[in-house]
Amino acid sequence: MRPRPQRTILRLLREREEGASICPSEAARALAREGEDWRVHMDAVRDAAAVLAEAALVEVTQRGARVAPPWRGPIRIRRPAPLVTPDGRYLVVRGRLWRHARPDLAPEERDALVATLMTARRDVARAKKMNDEALLVSARRRVHAAKVALGERGPVWWTDGAPDENRRRVENTRYARWYAERTAIRAGSSTSRAPSRNRE
Repeated sequence: MRPRPQRTILRLLREREEGASICPSEAARALAREGEDWRVHMDAVRDAAAVLAEAALVEVTQRGARVAPPWRGPIRIRRPAPLVTPDGRYLVVRGRLWRHARPDLAPEERDALVATLMTARRDVARAKKMNDEALLVSARRRVHAAKVALGERGPVWWTDGAPDENRRRVENTRYARWYAERTAIRAGSSTSRAPSRNRE
């Protein structure tokens, strides 16, 4: 069975680091069979991107700016930016709260910690693939240390006494009403536009 264009787009985005995007041609190439001209899949990929964008599962950009279908010219596809709670303390990912990094970190310090975290995560994946228990333990420790330094784990970085609600379902927290309103707005913002038939 051929992989569907929507499924292929979402798979490619899952394989990228946070914030990365893909070109529709990457999905078209992934859909093409050996010896097949990948360009014949471009219309289907762009149509799939339109459907996914309408469902708020992806964002489509041109020159870095988010755009709505129909599109003309080259586009890129990325995962939508996660919701951030009004107080800036949590990101919402798949209906669950994840603590945001400390806002008092200098940009260069934050970038260095994120780089360390990404390297450690890659080592976790490599250790699992190699079945290397020692590397896995070491890499997980480095992931944890980087997240504590970023403020995403360990003691909370705010000082008003509010409890830590990290990893909890949003509907079971004090952000439940805000989240319900925000998701309703996102859902209502989707309109039934016809998919684009313009090639890159």
